[in-house]
Amino acid sequence: MDARPMTWAKYEVQPEYTYIADISGGPDAIFSNFKKQLRTDLKKTIKEGVTVEEGGKPELDIIQETLAARFEQQGVATSLTKKDLRDLYEAFHPQNLRIFTAKYKGDQVGGFICVCHPDRASYWAGGGKTDIKGIYPNDLLQFEAMKWAHSQGYKRYEI
Repeated sequence: MDARPMTWAKYEVQPEYTYIADISGGPDAIFSNFKKQLRTDLKKTIKEGVTVEEGGKPELDIIQETLAARFEQQGVATSLTKKDLRDLYEAFHPQNLRIFTAKYKGDQVGGFICVCHPDRASYWAGGGKTDIKGIYPNDLLQFEAMKWAHSQGYKRYEI
């Protein structure tokens, strides 16, 4: 269950769950463990030319803007400011904080912030909804981040 609607309704929520993916088997094992539809979507997204790369402060700003716009569409305010994110970036990048960005035809169409813990890499914030039909940059971002985490020696990836 997604707890966000409860917090938006001003309830106090303390989720006691998380999704941990085993990435110890490497990229091929990660990919083969996905559901068939997700594998199909990833292949199509790659074929259409979506790429994923690490970003910096400019991409971080776009992630914040995308998140703020998405929250506004849902009638929810966000307190996650560009200044706060830049402060976190300055304090924790590159060792404990990474920015992943998806590009399509030269434009940033997705992105998220990955937090690196001693025992796992975690998707933290980002992944705003895209208006582009038929491609799935957020799914590709997750897959590429899992591959990156595996290459850095992580065995687990938290979503």
